[in-house]
Amino acid sequence: MAKPRKVNSSLEIALVDTFVAESFPAASPVDHSNRTILQPEPRPKFKPVMKMEHPKQVVGPQSASTNPVEHRTLDPAALLDQIGNLHSSADELAGMFARTQRIKHIDSVKIHQYQAAAYERAFENKVERIGNLNYPELARREHLSGTLLLAVAIRKDGSIYRIEIRRSSGHKVLDDGAVRIVRLAAPFARFPPDLEKETDIVVITRTWKFSDDSSMTTGR
Repeated sequence: MAKPRKVNSSLEIALVDTFVAESFPAASPVDHSNRTILQPEPRPKFKPVMKMEHPKQVVGPQSASTNPVEHRTLDPAALLDQIGNLHSSADELAGMFARTQRIKHIDSVKIHQYQAAAYERAFENKVERIGNLNYPELARREHLSGTLLLAVAIRKDGSIYRIEIRRSSGHKVLDDGAVRIVRLAAPFARFPPDLEKETDIVVITRTWKFSDDSSMTTGR
């Protein structure tokens, strides 16, 4: 049997390299010049927020007024004088107003005396009717009687201008009762047009009689 031939080791290595080179050709170099390199997006930059501080209003102590307050002491005598002056002024105004009013007693109306007489009768009928319905209770219980003279001034609209007791009955309850009856009977009728042209106020003066039988009448 023939013995195997020894192969040169250097030759074997060269043959292996040649085989590898022919079987696996070297890869061509890659051109990186046109390669797009993705860069990370920059983070947004936030501007720092500056906190605005409102200026604080410093409230200092209130300065005292440079003008001193004058404290006046009320003089009682002077105050009474002022009140008296006010009353005098009010009385003067009332007097001036009264002087501008045309006031006539019902009996002194001459131009329209028939209208005045009819108005007087209507007044008497009303106060007698109201008076007997509202007779003073105390006078009824005590059976008081008496007569008094009462003047009633009536404005042209029928309202009461003034009530005056010309002569007392001697019993306060009867005097007050007569005044109360007039106020209960008011307002009265308005003046007729012709009478209204002649006067602003008429005064009706009548004698009021309170009897012990709890009845009352009026007359001249």
